[in-house]
Amino acid sequence: MFAENKKKFKHAIVIGNSKMVSELATTLSTINEYVTLIDNDKDYLKSLPSSYLGNTLVGDPLEYTVLDSADAKRADIIFVLSSDDAKNIFIAHMAKTYFNIERVVIHLEDDNLAHTLENTGIDYVSPTGIEKQSFMQFVESEGEDDENTH
Repeated sequence: MFAENKKKFKHAIVIGNSKMVSELATTLSTINEYVTLIDNDKDYLKSLPSSYLGNTLVGDPLEYTVLDSADAKRADIIFVLSSDDAKNIFIAHMAKTYFNIERVVIHLEDDNLAHTLENTGIDYVSPTGIEKQSFMQFVESEGEDDENTH
């Protein structure tokens, strides 16, 4: 899905530490001019695939100075994808308020926290919502012979 809808941003920041984050950052680094992946774990950052063409920054993205070091004021988009909802929400608000990043997208594990993002211009992706949507495809396609639903 991502590869089909490639929108090029001049400067993207990705925060997080997982296989999905690594894959997203790697894909972004092949289509964007400037990508920075931020995490506290320097071993994780060193283990990125050789196809990752962006920059890395070891540090705590909760700290203003770390985002500033990633040149966040020039960023068009930031993905805040840690497993800690409170941390993601805080960083997202900081990205919008202090760095004026136009597009802010966060990972939100608990859908009940979505109300904290109302009227902020911050987008979120919820694994629960995505999984529910995926499972509903099976219900909606009941009885159809579709290779993608087996």
